[in-house]
Amino acid sequence: MSLPENPAIEGRSSDISLSGMGLVTDVNVRAGVPCHLEFVLRFNDETTFTAEVSAKIAYCILGNDMNGFKIGAQFVGITTQTNAALLRYLKG
Repeated sequence: MSLPENPAIEGRSSDISLSGMGLVTDVNVRAGVPCHLEFVLRFNDETTFTAEVSAKIAYCILGNDMNGFKIGAQFVGITTQTNAALLRYLKG
């Protein structure tokens, strides 16, 4: 994840949907902040798709059980190709 004031933040995904994803990071981020996400979808046939999407932070809370901040990111204007890859990934 990259933010306007912090170009490289490592995180791990906790969930994903067609409209956004949950992340866990070491950084507390204000809701409403725009960001850029890059993540890899791994499919059952062992192929992958690298997605790069713009998003907006919907919320950020301290998740003691997750050892970091739980962030909800809402996708903004994803491409048709990324949407198709997400559909394929979610269908398993």
